[in-house]
Amino acid sequence: WRVPERLLRLVEVAVVDRPGHPGGELRLPFPGARGVRRAEGPSLPISATAIREHVARGKSVRFLVPDAVADYIEARRLYP
Repeated sequence: WRVPERLLRLVEVAVVDRPGHPGGELRLPFPGARGVRRAEGPSLPISATAIREHVARGKSVRFLVPDAVADYIEARRLYP
């Protein structure tokens, strides 16, 4: 995130645990942050960093992220 403090003042962040990386206590990273919540659902053994690296190398992220997310990344040419 380019400006995490700004983002965390605007939105509440949802996190999902990755297999093999049990989640710890969720707490506000700084005063004024909106919040952090653990989201339930299927988890994948891949990090956001790996997703960005895939895109930067010109590799597809289909099946690693929901189709709508892959479309959004592609349409806005994120992570060049």
